[in-house]
Amino acid sequence: MGQKKILRIGYLQITDHLVLGILDYFNRKKFVNCKIEPVLFHDWNELKNALKAGKIDGSFILVPLAMRLRLQGSNIKLILLGNREGSVFIINKNLKCKSIKDLKNKTIAIPHKYSFHALLLHQMLEKAGLDYKKDITLKEIPPPQMLNELTKGTIDGYFVAEPFGSQAEEKKVGKVLLLSKSAKKHHICCGLVMNENILRDHKPAIQEFTNSLVEAGNFMNDSPEKSSEIGSKFLHQSKLILERVLSEKWRRVTAWDLFPVKEEFKDMQEYMIKDMKLLDKEIKIDDFINTEFATNAYKHVALKRKKKEMRKNLLKKTFFPLGVFILFIGIWQIISSLSGTVALLLPSPLEVLNGTIELLMDGSLLMHINKSLFRVFVGFFLASIIAIPLGLLLGTYWHLKIAFDPLLQILRPISPIAWIPLAILWFGIGDKPAIFIIFITSFFPILIASASSIKSIDPLIIKSAINFGVNNKELLIKVILPASFPFIMVGLRISLGFAWVVIVAAEMVGMSSGLGFMILDARNYLRTDIIIAGMIIVGLIGLVLNKIMSYFENSIKRKWGHKEVLGEA
Repeated sequence: MGQKKILRIGYLQITDHLVLGILDYFNRKKFVNCKIEPVLFHDWNELKNALKAGKIDGSFILVPLAMRLRLQGSNIKLILLGNREGSVFIINKNLKCKSIKDLKNKTIAIPHKYSFHALLLHQMLEKAGLDYKKDITLKEIPPPQMLNELTKGTIDGYFVAEPFGSQAEEKKVGKVLLLSKSAKKHHICCGLVMNENILRDHKPAIQEFTNSLVEAGNFMNDSPEKSSEIGSKFLHQSKLILERVLSEKWRRVTAWDLFPVKEEFKDMQEYMIKDMKLLDKEIKIDDFINTEFATNAYKHVALKRKKKEMRKNLLKKTFFPLGVFILFIGIWQIISSLSGTVALLLPSPLEVLNGTIELLMDGSLLMHINKSLFRVFVGFFLASIIAIPLGLLLGTYWHLKIAFDPLLQILRPISPIAWIPLAILWFGIGDKPAIFIIFITSFFPILIASASSIKSIDPLIIKSAINFGVNNKELLIKVILPASFPFIMVGLRISLGFAWVVIVAAEMVGMSSGLGFMILDARNYLRTDIIIAGMIIVGLIGLVLNKIMSYFENSIKRKWGHKEVLGEA
């Protein structure tokens, strides 16, 4: 393993940069390709000079200031946002101002000339009919010093990132005039810029760093209380104030969407050039912003969340049923422990297990299972290959449906069990009568489902196919069958379930093998352990058959573009 790349990253004591602290808290010892060294600065000019001099490898910085540095030739690119929203306009608590219009002739502090705060203040003043340069007095003051200046009375208000706004509220020296998010929702303020050479030469390290920042942003959104605890140490700020800033109720700053959208930067640059004259010329935004790492990071986080959700769902699907099963076994054990007739008629789980082992050891269990499955599959298969085409014909040609519908409605309600005497008379003893019973059981659900499936097909689809010259064979195979498949599959699943239920009853009459016969034969010898073992085995095989049908159904649906059956397979 190569040596980790050390990345020195600059930041200020503002919630806009808290994602760096969360990253440092959780991933300091987990990085494979890099080592992050956060470097604290107290004002933007100090940070800017360190970045220009190469004393740090990257920094969270005001986006307009980063654009200015890029225009001056700094070898930096922006790869991620630090936050969205998160700033507040604070005025002296005794100042009688209700809107931006009331700020005329007031002294207002901003963190930097090249800041989102300056841009938004300019927009709001212009909208209120005030001149940015003439009607107010502007001062550039580092964020940590603004509260002190407001307290001394040297300024009437300030526009800054949290938590320096909430500090004035907490100390009761200032009040909120407006939140930045109320003036411009989901706005950008700070971004992460990195030295271009490092981006080029240390891509794995930068990608790992970016991935962790995106994860930190999501954590900051999902866990404000823990984020406040981390932030209180990393930013050297009050935990209570940070909790208020980050809490779901207040949510003054957000970090769940840190992806840099180039159009937002282009709009910002245009305003800086045309309206504020802060830039002499344009920078190429496409060259200034590198979205590669952010794109990969959000893919990584989405995949990680999906895997986490899958593991969570897997645990639910495993432990919840397991808990119910254990509870069922416990109740069963308690009841079977009672003395007298109850113990004789309901053997304990252990006795049933011993009975199952006995059947496995002498080979009879597998023989009975094979016989039952053979009869079901043969009868089900024969019913499917006959009922599906007939059902599609009945659904396609209305005169056939009218002709056969009365007969079908008479035969369909007849219980398959009622056919057992005739089946034995017609086919004798053996597999044939059981296969016939399964055929009858499966035939009608599949037939009805296949016929009804035609009604679900949009007539425009068929007309479009015919207009494109599709012949009858292709129409059936490529249009009708895929479109009707989900409804046919419902009939197949229902019929297979019925078939497996009926085979047990069919094998109890005139059969000398199969699970139904095994259960009946055990009754003759008062082997209630084997009776219950047979019942459980029937249920387990039924569950497996349903899962197999679900898997088959979803596989075909994926191939033909249908939605999968939720919660199955």
